[in-house]
Amino acid sequence: MASGAPAERLREEARCAVCLDFLQEPVSVLCGHSFCRRCISEFCARTAGAPDGLFACPQCRSPFAPDSFRPNRQLASLVESVRRLALGAGPAGARLCARHGEELSAFCEDDGAALCWVCDAGPEHRGHGTAPLQEAARGYQAKLQMALELMRKEMEEVLSQETNVGKKTVIWKEKVETQRQRFRLEFEKYRGFLAQEEQLQLRRLEEEERATLHRLRESRGRLAQQGRALKELAEELEERCQRPAVALLEGVREVLRRSKDVMHLDLETIPMELKTMCRIPGMREMLRKFQVDIKLDPSTAHPSLLLTADLRSVQDTELWRDRQSQEIGHSVDILTMLLMLLLNIPKILFLSTLSLAMVPAVGWSPRGRLHSEQHFDPIAVELPTGTKRKTQNPCM
Repeated sequence: MASGAPAERLREEARCAVCLDFLQEPVSVLCGHSFCRRCISEFCARTAGAPDGLFACPQCRSPFAPDSFRPNRQLASLVESVRRLALGAGPAGARLCARHGEELSAFCEDDGAALCWVCDAGPEHRGHGTAPLQEAARGYQAKLQMALELMRKEMEEVLSQETNVGKKTVIWKEKVETQRQRFRLEFEKYRGFLAQEEQLQLRRLEEEERATLHRLRESRGRLAQQGRALKELAEELEERCQRPAVALLEGVREVLRRSKDVMHLDLETIPMELKTMCRIPGMREMLRKFQVDIKLDPSTAHPSLLLTADLRSVQDTELWRDRQSQEIGHSVDILTMLLMLLLNIPKILFLSTLSLAMVPAVGWSPRGRLHSEQHFDPIAVELPTGTKRKTQNPCM
C-alpha cells in the first residue's frame, strides 16, 4: 500500500490533461504544462483565441502562442517507461481481476465494469454488450472530452455573466445613490418651501392680529373718552341738582342742551373671526393618498340613517322626513285651496249675477241728460236655492 501512492502519482503525471490518456509526443507551453501535440493543436483549432493570437492554457488559463510549443523529450521517455512497467493503468494489481486474478481486458456496457476473460465468458455477463477495454476507454474518453468542452463553455458563460452582473451591480448602486441624492435635494427644497410658507402665513396672522388689536384699542380709547365726558357731565348735573334755586337755574338750559347733545357712541363692528387660515401646500394631495373606496353595510347602519342605492353615501332620515313633510304640507295647502274654490263656485256665480243686476243701462235723453232705462229691483232677482231673500226697505 505504501508503494501504491507514488505509482498512482506517477501514472497521473504521465497522462495528458486534454485526452486523459498517456502523453504522445508531449510538448510544453509557456506556463510549463505539457500536452499531446495533437491534443493541444486540436484545442487551438477549436477554441477562439484572443485578437493578438494568444490562447488560454487548458489547465491554468495562462496565455500562450501556438508557435511556442517546445517538445519535451525527457517527459516522453518517462511516459514510455511507465507504459512498459505497466504502471499507467493504476496502482499495482489494479489491472487484475479481483475474483480471478486475470488481466482486465474487456468492459461491460450494461454493468459499467471492467472484466477479465473469465468474467466475460461467465454466465453473469452472458448476453451483455462488451467491448475491448482500450476501445471502450477511448469511446468514453471522447464523451468525457465533449462533456469537458461543454463544461468549459458553460464556465466561460458563467464567468461572462458574473462579470456582467458585477458591472450591473456597480451601475445600479450608482443609480440608487444618484436617486437618493435627488430625493434628499427635493425634500430639502420642499422643507425650505414649507418653512418660507410657514413664515409667510405667520406674518399674515401677525399683521391681522396687529390690525385687529389697533382697532380694538381705538374703540376702547373712544369708549374711555366717552366715559370720561359722561362722568364729567354727570358730576356737573349732580352738583347742579344740589344748588339753591337761583344757582340751579343759572345756565340750566345750556346744561340740559349739552346733556341732550350727548349722543350714543356707535362703535365699529370688529369681526372676531380669523381671516388668515392655515393652508399647507400639497395637503389635499397627501390626504387623497388615504382615500379609500368603501361601501356601507345596510344591516349595521343606524335606523335614523338612509343609505343611497349605491351604498356610498348616507342621509339623515329626520331631515328627509322634515323635507317630505314640508312637501306634503305644501301639496295639502294647494289641494285645500282648490277644494275651497270648488265649494265657493255657487257663491261666486251669485255675486257675479248680483253685480250685473245692479248695473243700470245708461242712455241719453232727448234733453241731453243721462237717464237710466231700468232700475235694480232686488226682489226680482232669483236667488240660488236655499238662499234667503232680502227685501229692500222703501224708506231707505
